[in-house]
Amino acid sequence: MQHKKLITAFTFLCVIGSTSLVIGEETLRINQFQQELDVNIKTINTELNANAKLKDQFEKVDENGDGYLSLDELFSTRSSKRHHQIKKLFNIADTNSNGFLDLAEFRVLREKVIAKIRKRFGSNI
Repeated sequence: MQHKKLITAFTFLCVIGSTSLVIGEETLRINQFQQELDVNIKTINTELNANAKLKDQFEKVDENGDGYLSLDELFSTRSSKRHHQIKKLFNIADTNSNGFLDLAEFRVLREKVIAKIRKRFGSNI
C-alpha cells in the first residue's frame, strides 16, 4: 500500500514537472490549456466591450431614459431622408409589436443595419 501511494505521488510530481495535466487517460498540456483560456477570456472581454458599447449607444438614443426606444427617438438621430428606412427596420426589430425597442430588440436592429451595409459595400466593413 505504501508503494502505491509513493508511485501516485511520484506520478503527480512528474506530471506537474512536465507541465501536463493527466485526467483519466487524457493529457492536457498546461501551455495549451493556458492559450485556450486566454483566447476564451479575450473573446469574453470583446463581447463584454461590444455589449457595453451597444448599451451606451442605446442610452444615448433613449432620450427620456425609460429603457425603451420609440420611433420618434430614432428619428431624432437621423435626417428625415432616412425615416422611411428607419421605420421599416424598426417594425422588423420590434418583435413584440409594442411600438418600442428594448435593448435586445435594438441589438437585432443594429445587426440588421450592419448586415445591410455589408451586403451593399462588402463584408470587410
